[in-house]
Amino acid sequence: MSTDSIPTFFIPGIAEDKAEGVFEQVIEQSQQLGTNPTGAKVFRLYFTHDGKDLVAEVGKPHPHYPNVPGSEVKLIVEQRSPRLYKVEALPSPFLVGHTDTQHVVHFSE
Repeated sequence: MSTDSIPTFFIPGIAEDKAEGVFEQVIEQSQQLGTNPTGAKVFRLYFTHDGKDLVAEVGKPHPHYPNVPGSEVKLIVEQRSPRLYKVEALPSPFLVGHTDTQHVVHFSE
């Protein structure tokens, strides 16, 4: 696992002064869908998929499509119900179950 410095919260492609508002909108939408998000700001997620160790990191290429132009992890939302992480990414979002999660790194404050 990388030990490099952890940045403060950001969403790629969103102005710094707008990122918090966008995050709050995503959390509110998740609550309306009944997923009960924790509100934690996840920067990096280490997980296993089909026996492979992968990493989803905000601002980095999509771990399943690293060579696709425009591939990027935009936001990682931790949810309580069901217990999983929703990774908002281009070209497609994906879910990671808590049982497949190895380690979570949150943004610095």
